[in-house]
Amino acid sequence: MSDFNYGGTDEESTEIKKLNNAVVFERGVASIATSVDLWTDYCSFKVETCHESEVIRE
Repeated sequence: MSDFNYGGTDEESTEIKKLNNAVVFERGVASIATSVDLWTDYCSFKVETCHESEVIRE
């Protein structure tokens, strides 16, 4: 992943990177729904980046 700063604060850049990562994961699990490794990584990502259990369950 690039270390490019999107013109905002480091916190804003981190949030943009999280959103980009989420989009990539969601596209991946939609395309390769049978990949256990991909689903495991996606679930780990959601747990690490989202602290709301209802959102994680979606």
